[in-house]
Amino acid sequence: MFLTLLADASRSTDTAAASGIGIAGLLMFAFLILLYFLPTVVAFLRSHYNAVPVLIVNLFFGWTGIGWIVALAWCFTSAPSGQHHHYHEPLPRRSRRRREFDDE
Repeated sequence: MFLTLLADASRSTDTAAASGIGIAGLLMFAFLILLYFLPTVVAFLRSHYNAVPVLIVNLFFGWTGIGWIVALAWCFTSAPSGQHHHYHEPLPRRSRRRREFDDE
């Protein structure tokens, strides 16, 4: 009887270990997801002017490897001169001159 209980106990620990991935597996999965989206994270942290397109390239083409490298290179580029806008600052307004018409 003791051997039967011992055999049942060893089977239950084997199935528990085989069915669960454990904390190390979850941490590894989270690390790999972060590594996969590294170009997107860098683009958003740098407030890149094309952060959303970097996300789209990373999401749909990052798995190819080439898409990931393109997204990573793109996230480190700077805005072309004259095209960089800070979205938190208002754009300059054009002056509006009212035309006055004389009623005669």
